[in-house]
Amino acid sequence: MRNTPLTLIVFFCAFGFYITLQYRIGAQDSPIDVQNFRWGVLGLAVYHAAFVAEALRSGINTVPKGQAEAARAIGLDFRQSLSNVVLPQAFRGAIAPLGNVMIALTKNTTVVATIGVAEASYLMKGMIEFRPDLIYVIFGIMAAGFVILTLPIGILFHHLFTATGGEAMSAEVSVLFDAPGPQGAHPPPSHRNHRRPRRSLLCSSY
Repeated sequence: MRNTPLTLIVFFCAFGFYITLQYRIGAQDSPIDVQNFRWGVLGLAVYHAAFVAEALRSGINTVPKGQAEAARAIGLDFRQSLSNVVLPQAFRGAIAPLGNVMIALTKNTTVVATIGVAEASYLMKGMIEFRPDLIYVIFGIMAAGFVILTLPIGILFHHLFTATGGEAMSAEVSVLFDAPGPQGAHPPPSHRNHRRPRRSLLCSSY
């Protein structure tokens, strides 16, 4: 679903599943505007779920392999090692991508206006039709509204990223990949792409 046009997904959910195939979400006698809203939410969820999965995958990739090996060495099964060792550390690396996905989701809600859901851009269209002389004022109000919605999200995720030590982790990864070689020069690019062996934090704690 990633990089598939969101407008196409939302349009297909409403006009493909609902109008053409007569699939309904929830009560069968619900009005069309309620069904359009539910199918719009489903389309947004399906589209952004792929980005959330990619963010979590990238966070898991930041956890050294030795952490999982150490968890198995002390007798933890797969579920215990995943929930107690891998995922807590992976969340630290996934905070920033998840924040970007959350901000993108907030802005992408305007796409559901294509199926008649009364959200910000749909309301802005109606306001401009009645007062075209205030088009720039209306546009400025809507833009300011989205800034008000997305700015706290960015601040919150930045605070979480800092509180969980994400900046320290980024600096550590930068040192691992950019540290100079024994002669004081950086290693060739072919060697800089390989992660240096790191000692397991879990092993050192035991």
